[in-house]
Amino acid sequence: MMTRFRNSSVLMLCCLCAAYVAALSVPANAQVKYFEDPVFESFNPDAPSPMAEMIALAEGGDARAMYILGDLYAKGKGGMVKSHKKAAAWFERSAAAGYPQGFIRLAALAKQRNMPITAWKWYALAGDIFPYGDWRRYALKARDAVEADFKMKSKDIDRARVGVNKWKARQKEARRAEEKAKRAAAREKPAAVKKEPDVKEKESHGEDQG
Repeated sequence: MMTRFRNSSVLMLCCLCAAYVAALSVPANAQVKYFEDPVFESFNPDAPSPMAEMIALAEGGDARAMYILGDLYAKGKGGMVKSHKKAAAWFERSAAAGYPQGFIRLAALAKQRNMPITAWKWYALAGDIFPYGDWRRYALKARDAVEADFKMKSKDIDRARVGVNKWKARQKEARRAEEKAKRAAAREKPAAVKKEPDVKEKESHGEDQG
């Protein structure tokens, strides 16, 4: 009995050592491979998506939910169909709504598609939005790495800067349009109608004065 216990302990130790050696053999900068989840398909057409609440939050303007939804589309997780286009759209919406980590993910998507000018633009925007700290340092360092790795020329960086300015201008115009719509809605809101006193209230008021 004791011999069997020792043998099983030795076997377990050998397995742990083998796993440790295998882990050491993986490069530190290796890309993590994400396996897509099965796409959600319900037998009941009225059944909501498992991400229904997340989608509702994102469509309602929650910047963090927008980012999470972009992440799900980027990796094909949560029963969502993997879609670069939808992931990028939600990441951009999250960044525009005040969650600048969306810029970082947009830059990563652009790098995957060998679009250095676009990646430089998103990293630069992230660096502008993050006022200080590790996120800002990371964004600016990543921007410079894109410039070096893709051997970007001065004209490429100029094009990327134009893209930064155009994005900022579009967002500024969108905010103006939103404020204008809010003011127009406030003007069109009907004023509260003053309630006329009924007959009993008038008679009571007259008795009080008498």
